[in-house]
Amino acid sequence: MNTKVNNDFTLIISRSVLALALLLIGLNDYHGLIKLPHVSAAGSDFIVALQETGYLFWTVKIIEIVAALALIAGVFVPLATLFVFPVLVNILMFHTFIDPGIGTFIALLMMSCAGYIFYAYRGMFKFLWHYNLAIDPNSFEEEAQVPKPRKAIRVTHHIS
Repeated sequence: MNTKVNNDFTLIISRSVLALALLLIGLNDYHGLIKLPHVSAAGSDFIVALQETGYLFWTVKIIEIVAALALIAGVFVPLATLFVFPVLVNILMFHTFIDPGIGTFIALLMMSCAGYIFYAYRGMFKFLWHYNLAIDPNSFEEEAQVPKPRKAIRVTHHIS
Protein backbone atom coordinates (compact mmCIF):
# COMPACT_ATOMS: atom_id res chain seq x y z
CA MET A 1 0.00 0.00 0.00
CA ASN A 2 1.31 3.41 -0.93
CA THR A 3 1.64 5.53 2.20
CA LYS A 4 2.34 8.78 0.39
CA VAL A 5 -0.73 10.95 0.78
CA ASN A 6 0.50 14.10 -0.93
CA ASN A 7 -0.04 12.84 -4.48
CA ASP A 8 -3.59 11.59 -4.02
CA PHE A 9 -5.86 13.44 -6.45
CA THR A 10 -8.91 13.03 -4.23
CA LEU A 11 -7.00 14.44 -1.29
CA ILE A 12 -5.95 17.49 -3.31
CA ILE A 13 -9.56 18.06 -4.38
CA SER A 14 -10.81 17.64 -0.79
CA ARG A 15 -8.18 20.03 0.52
CA SER A 16 -8.98 22.57 -2.19
CA VAL A 17 -12.76 22.45 -1.73
CA LEU A 18 -12.49 22.72 2.05
CA ALA A 19 -9.90 25.50 1.83
CA LEU A 20 -11.96 27.49 -0.68
CA ALA A 21 -15.11 27.20 1.44
CA LEU A 22 -13.26 28.17 4.62
CA LEU A 23 -11.53 31.09 2.94
CA LEU A 24 -14.78 32.43 1.48
CA ILE A 25 -16.61 32.07 4.79
CA GLY A 26 -13.72 33.52 6.79
CA LEU A 27 -13.11 36.52 4.55
CA ASN A 28 -16.75 37.23 3.77
CA ASP A 29 -17.30 39.25 6.95
CA TYR A 30 -14.26 41.40 6.18
CA HIS A 31 -14.81 41.99 2.47
CA GLY A 32 -18.34 40.84 1.58
CA LEU A 33 -17.14 38.46 -1.15
CA ILE A 34 -20.41 36.57 -1.52
CA LYS A 35 -23.99 37.51 -0.80
CA LEU A 36 -25.31 35.18 1.87
CA PRO A 37 -28.90 33.94 1.72
CA HIS A 38 -31.41 35.29 4.21
CA VAL A 39 -30.83 33.92 7.71
CA SER A 40 -33.73 33.04 9.99
CA ALA A 41 -34.45 35.18 13.05
CA ALA A 42 -33.02 32.52 15.37
CA GLY A 43 -29.92 32.24 13.19
CA SER A 44 -29.46 35.99 13.15
CA ASP A 45 -29.80 36.13 16.94
CA PHE A 46 -27.16 33.40 17.28
CA ILE A 47 -24.70 35.20 14.99
CA VAL A 48 -25.25 38.50 16.81
CA ALA A 49 -24.66 36.74 20.15
CA LEU A 50 -21.35 35.36 18.83
CA GLN A 51 -20.32 38.81 17.60
CA GLU A 52 -21.23 40.45 20.90
CA THR A 53 -18.87 38.20 22.86
CA GLY A 54 -16.10 40.36 21.47
CA TYR A 55 -13.68 37.50 20.86
CA LEU A 56 -15.37 34.25 19.84
CA PHE A 57 -16.66 35.27 16.42
CA TRP A 58 -13.33 36.72 15.31
CA THR A 59 -11.40 33.80 16.77
CA VAL A 60 -13.49 31.44 14.65
CA LYS A 61 -12.89 33.59 11.55
CA ILE A 62 -9.13 33.64 12.16
CA ILE A 63 -9.10 29.84 12.59
CA GLU A 64 -11.03 29.47 9.32
CA ILE A 65 -8.64 31.72 7.40
CA VAL A 66 -5.43 30.24 8.85
CA ALA A 67 -6.65 26.68 8.31
CA ALA A 68 -7.66 27.52 4.73
CA LEU A 69 -4.22 28.96 3.98
CA ALA A 70 -2.53 25.89 5.50
CA LEU A 71 -4.73 23.58 3.43
CA ILE A 72 -3.99 25.52 0.25
CA ALA A 73 -0.26 25.50 0.92
CA GLY A 74 -0.30 21.85 1.96
CA VAL A 75 1.49 22.71 5.20
CA PHE A 76 0.36 21.16 8.52
CA VAL A 77 -2.70 19.71 6.78
CA PRO A 78 -3.65 17.26 9.58
CA LEU A 79 -3.18 19.95 12.24
CA ALA A 80 -5.19 22.52 10.27
CA THR A 81 -7.99 20.01 9.76
CA LEU A 82 -7.93 19.10 13.43
CA PHE A 83 -8.17 22.78 14.45
CA VAL A 84 -11.01 23.56 12.07
CA PHE A 85 -13.04 20.41 12.81
CA PRO A 86 -14.92 21.85 15.85
CA VAL A 87 -15.80 24.88 13.72
CA LEU A 88 -17.16 22.58 11.00
CA VAL A 89 -19.24 20.66 13.54
CA ASN A 90 -20.76 23.95 14.75
CA ILE A 91 -21.44 25.08 11.18
CA LEU A 92 -23.23 21.79 10.50
CA MET A 93 -25.25 22.01 13.74
CA PHE A 94 -26.16 25.65 13.04
CA HIS A 95 -27.46 24.85 9.56
CA THR A 96 -29.16 21.66 10.65
CA PHE A 97 -31.03 22.90 13.72
CA ILE A 98 -31.16 26.71 13.65
CA ASP A 99 -31.14 27.72 9.98
CA PRO A 100 -31.82 24.74 7.67
CA GLY A 101 -31.39 25.26 3.96
CA ILE A 102 -28.63 25.15 1.36
CA GLY A 103 -26.08 25.79 4.12
CA THR A 104 -26.72 22.27 5.42
CA PHE A 105 -25.55 20.79 2.11
CA ILE A 106 -22.45 22.99 2.08
CA ALA A 107 -21.68 22.05 5.70
CA LEU A 108 -22.05 18.34 4.83
CA LEU A 109 -19.71 18.81 1.87
CA MET A 110 -17.15 20.51 4.11
CA MET A 111 -17.45 17.76 6.73
CA SER A 112 -17.02 15.12 4.01
CA CYS A 113 -13.84 16.82 2.79
CA ALA A 114 -12.49 17.01 6.35
CA GLY A 115 -13.42 13.38 6.92
CA TYR A 116 -11.50 12.30 3.83
CA ILE A 117 -8.49 14.34 4.92
CA PHE A 118 -8.62 12.61 8.32
CA TYR A 119 -8.87 9.26 6.52
CA ALA A 120 -5.91 10.05 4.28
CA TYR A 121 -3.78 11.05 7.27
CA ARG A 122 -5.17 8.36 9.59
CA GLY A 123 -1.67 7.07 10.32
CA MET A 124 -0.86 10.32 12.10
CA PHE A 125 -3.80 9.89 14.44
CA LYS A 126 -3.27 6.23 15.41
CA PHE A 127 -1.81 7.17 18.77
CA LEU A 128 -5.20 8.57 19.80
CA TRP A 129 -6.80 5.13 19.66
CA HIS A 130 -4.20 3.22 21.70
CA TYR A 131 -4.59 3.07 25.43
CA ASN A 132 -2.41 0.93 27.63
CA LEU A 133 -4.58 -0.37 30.45
CA ALA A 134 -1.56 -1.75 32.33
CA ILE A 135 -0.38 1.74 33.25
CA ASP A 136 -1.84 3.30 36.36
CA PRO A 137 -1.74 7.11 35.93
CA ASN A 138 -1.33 7.53 39.69
CA SER A 139 1.66 5.22 39.91
CA PHE A 140 5.27 6.35 40.22
CA GLU A 141 6.45 3.06 38.75
CA GLU A 142 5.24 3.77 35.22
CA GLU A 143 8.71 3.62 33.74
CA ALA A 144 8.92 -0.08 34.55
CA GLN A 145 5.60 -0.76 32.78
CA VAL A 146 6.07 1.33 29.65
CA PRO A 147 7.76 -0.63 26.88
CA LYS A 148 11.12 0.80 25.88
CA PRO A 149 11.44 2.13 22.33
CA ARG A 150 13.64 0.18 19.98
CA LYS A 151 17.11 1.49 19.45
CA ALA A 152 17.99 2.54 15.94
CA ILE A 153 20.40 0.29 14.12
CA ARG A 154 23.45 2.16 13.02
CA VAL A 155 24.92 1.00 9.74
CA THR A 156 28.45 2.04 8.94
CA HIS A 157 30.08 1.48 5.60
CA HIS A 158 33.78 0.82 5.48
CA ILE A 159 35.52 1.74 2.29
CA SER A 160 38.40 -0.63 1.56
